[in-house]
Amino acid sequence: MSCANDNSVFYYNPGAIGFIDSGSINITSQLYGLDFINLKNGAGPGVDMGNNKVNVTAQVLVGSISFKKAPRIKLVYGYIMRNSQRWDFNTQVDKMYDVIPQAPGLEHYRAKFDYTYTFFEYWGGIAAGYRINEHISVGLGHYGGYVGIRSNIYNSVSADAIDANGQAYTAAVNKRNEYRVDHMYILWKPGIDIHYGNWKIALAGMVPSTRLWGRGSIEKTIETYNMDRYNQDPENVLALYPSFAVSTDQRGLKTHFKLAPSIAVGAEYENKKFRLAFAFEYYFAVKEYEIIHGDVSNAYVRPANSLGNLSIDNYLTLHNGSYGVLNTGVGAEIKVSRRITILTGMHTDFNNKIPLFKKDVSAYVTETTPASWHYVDFALGMSINKANGKTYIGTTYNYGFSSYHQSFVNFAEPSYENNLAGPISNTMQSNVHQFSIVLGHTHYLNGLLIEKIKKMDRERKLRKRLRERRAK
Repeated sequence: MSCANDNSVFYYNPGAIGFIDSGSINITSQLYGLDFINLKNGAGPGVDMGNNKVNVTAQVLVGSISFKKAPRIKLVYGYIMRNSQRWDFNTQVDKMYDVIPQAPGLEHYRAKFDYTYTFFEYWGGIAAGYRINEHISVGLGHYGGYVGIRSNIYNSVSADAIDANGQAYTAAVNKRNEYRVDHMYILWKPGIDIHYGNWKIALAGMVPSTRLWGRGSIEKTIETYNMDRYNQDPENVLALYPSFAVSTDQRGLKTHFKLAPSIAVGAEYENKKFRLAFAFEYYFAVKEYEIIHGDVSNAYVRPANSLGNLSIDNYLTLHNGSYGVLNTGVGAEIKVSRRITILTGMHTDFNNKIPLFKKDVSAYVTETTPASWHYVDFALGMSINKANGKTYIGTTYNYGFSSYHQSFVNFAEPSYENNLAGPISNTMQSNVHQFSIVLGHTHYLNGLLIEKIKKMDRERKLRKRLRERRAK
């Protein structure tokens, strides 16, 4: 929450840094994470795909620095894994099917789809907070970020058929689509935190990111064999020749990646027994832009004369952008005893990205469907309070869903006219469940600074009154 009084404000709200109770080091780690994912109709009606895996990932390492001669100023430094996602989906179909109606009998149809996608994002930086008085603190964070994206899609379909002369042959279409992005950026986060009685109010923002450095690569291949037989569509370039190929492998491409700016507001009420907090964060829209743009003139095309019938202007582009979205969260702490506190909360993680903004994905370097998933996250745990720090242990459950129902491929209804696959359907249902165990520890380095500040304020006021009396 934006009103927290520990090192987590390094990420949420630098304005609250001035109210951190002591110099400390935070370490939070997800010990074990279990993902259960089922994509109903992911490869066409009746053809599902799944991905179950175990994650072990460190998440947060943050420390803070205080100054004896300037106790109102506080610095927090650290590293945060802001995002980490990995998916592996695959399916295989082997059946007899009338893929080529013009050919006699049924064809032996084989199809294979493999998809691997990884997205990870890290922040590192430093944030400073200044406690103006016992009610207001302001702060500013400066961060450097790194985004890594890896995507690999392999799609292979074939049909063993008999031609009109009784000769056996195999029609096949193979596609490989791989891209890689390594991008670095910088950004700022200002914030303010206000304490009044039992209430706290916080306001924080995130400015648009600025590109620092970025490089990427694209590897893309389409190959067809014997797709010209029985072809009656002169506009289907893939079926005009006995064999056809488009291939490129381009590296060192300049990349662009933009984080959507946001503004967050939070409030908190605390008494001796419990603390209740809630927050809202709105992410602004980012106009659609290109992450990577390759040079189509470097693409290998055979037969070369097929270029007259083929448009590949968007063949080597990867697009991104975002819509405006509002996320919210609520959390509570219940003090069971002097040492034990129960922690619970939930928040939404609605995604602001829609794959390719509903463009014709076949013309582009395909964006990933999981990138459009939304999540609702729940957490339950406890903290054990000690004189030199706090230890946290808990569990989280995340439910994922999507309003985007376009399947990856369609192997259920293959046709010759659709290059041995079926039309992309809008019947996919995403069913995502994620469980994890989280362990964290905050170690205090130099005692409670808030009490020191209050003591210094009382001493300063006392000295002022003494000077005024002496002046009289």
